[in-house]
Parts: sequence; structure tokens; C-alpha cells
Amino acid sequence: MTMLLTQQAAKYFLQGNYKKAHDLYKDAEKVLGPKNVKANLLLCQKRLKNKKNTPVVSLSGRGSASEEVHLLNQEIIKLNNELEKKDITIQERFQELAILTKLLEEK
Repeated sequence: MTMLLTQQAAKYFLQGNYKKAHDLYKDAEKVLGPKNVKANLLLCQKRLKNKKNTPVVSLSGRGSASEEVHLLNQEIIKLNNELEKKDITIQERFQELAILTKLLEEK
């Protein structure tokens, strides 16, 4: 769900609908935490303040604000995938631990 929020927000941002993008990033912030969407929110706020939609200076020097939003969203997706893999591994280890504990208790 979170990936969907950030993907939709990025889409709206690229379309110039900064208000909708900002609202979706605020929703994502509740799940991901503020530091994971801070740059996205700042870019939306900057664009909302600038009614002429002139280009925003890149935070990293790598490219336009739209490219940065895309890169940040890709990083968020990557981190979410890594987190899901780690959660699965932890769950598997707890199941193994429960089986081993049960075996020890039986002896």
C-alpha cells in the first residue's frame, strides 16, 4: 500500500498536481516516517508556493526535481523490499526456534 501511495504521489507530482502529490506523501509519511518522505514533501511545498512552476534547484545536483522524486521513490521501493525480505527471514527463524524449543522440552 505504501509503495502505491508513493508511486501515485510521484505520478501526480510529475503531472504538476502538487497538492494531490503532497497529500499522498503526507499519507505515506504516517507509515514510512517523516525522514523517508521529507524531500518529497519539501519539493511539493516549493512547487505549491511557486505558482509559475519554474524549475526547482536540485537538492543533490543530479538532475531536475522530478528526477529526484523518481530516484527517491525508487530508493523507498528498494528499502521496502529489503524490509519485507528481512521480516520473512525473522518469521522463519522464530518458527525454527519454536520447533527447537518444543523438541528440547520433549526431551
